[in-house]
Amino acid sequence: MADYLKKGIYELRPKDNRIFYFFYLRNNAVLIHAIKKKTKKIPERDLKLCVKRKIRTERQGEHIERIEL
Repeated sequence: MADYLKKGIYELRPKDNRIFYFFYLRNNAVLIHAIKKKTKKIPERDLKLCVKRKIRTERQGEHIERIEL
């Protein structure tokens, strides 16, 4: 199962685990965080960490030349 959370962050839900990711440069998925979920709600600090990592990755990507093979 997969679901959209917020601010471009998605989650994969294998059993009690949560793997957070976002799409980058159209067809690339970047895995940015994972947790073992113990409650029904995802902790806000984990979502904030995901958004922070997404922003940092996108900023760094602006300075990287991408070569398609």
